[in-house]
Amino acid sequence: MANQNLQTTSVSITFASSVVGDGILVAELDSELNGEQNSFYYGDTVFFRVYRYPSNMSLTFDVSDGIISSHGNDSSDEKEYIEFVDTKEGSIGKPAVSGTFSHQWLGNDLGEVSVNSGNSLLAANKGIAVLKASYTSNYVIKGLTLEQKINPDTGEEYEEYPVVVFITGIVE
Repeated sequence: MANQNLQTTSVSITFASSVVGDGILVAELDSELNGEQNSFYYGDTVFFRVYRYPSNMSLTFDVSDGIISSHGNDSSDEKEYIEFVDTKEGSIGKPAVSGTFSHQWLGNDLGEVSVNSGNSLLAANKGIAVLKASYTSNYVIKGLTLEQKINPDTGEEYEEYPVVVFITGIVE
């Protein structure tokens, strides 16, 4: 028997953030916990990751709608390519756990690389090069759940329902 209550509403989530003090804050959907799902519906819990540096940064969450829940902490192994174009400075996408950063120059070698302030890279030399970086990054797992929303003008569910999650990080 076919499901008579098919949901046609798509819930989309946008992240915005602000850091008070010197720090890094990155938020993204959790592809492991959400699986292949890229559209979300009322009642679903949408999981997202919040990467922060320093790790003792306090976080607050404000949402345009819905309820935020906590689901623990975890870490991920990251790999990415960083382009250096007439510079010796670069950055990785997420804060690296101290002691986990490793790298390999592809083509031109700009020498040793140091990681500063969680994600800032400094090569020994200036030049044109590509760096393959590997590192571990810690994150907190959060969820957002949104109950059904009815458009007061039509009495129907909204076809699309965007939600903004605003994250504030405070470094003391």
